[in-house]
Amino acid sequence: MAEATRGCCCTSNLEKSCYFFSTSSKSWLDAKQFCTNEGSHLVIVNTKQEQTFLSNHITEPHVYWLGLSDSAEEGEWRWLDGSPLGFGFLLRFWGPGEPNNVGQQGEDCGSLRFDGKWNDPAPRGTAPELSSL
Repeated sequence: MAEATRGCCCTSNLEKSCYFFSTSSKSWLDAKQFCTNEGSHLVIVNTKQEQTFLSNHITEPHVYWLGLSDSAEEGEWRWLDGSPLGFGFLLRFWGPGEPNNVGQQGEDCGSLRFDGKWNDPAPRGTAPELSSL
């Protein structure tokens, strides 16, 4: 992994998943590529337990990129594996008023904030990557 890391966090209760919390900020596309180069991918949240686990490992003021985007079709949020966000329990993780697509350039990528809520910042913004190994 990269030199500037907060490290890996593995758990046996989440299907033996491991997560890499980076400390270096990148654009969403660069973060996605970084994870791919490391043999992983930006995190895809599959369960409430996974969301809780990830949220419990983020401290203020950190924000991490998720493997979530609506860049292919505005308003149609999909995970990097192509699966739709859907209308289940995951929708409740958006922050108040999110996703809001504010700004001229739009906001097409998902991020996980330190408060456990999701936001849709512009993909050119920077945040550390959160990879699932």
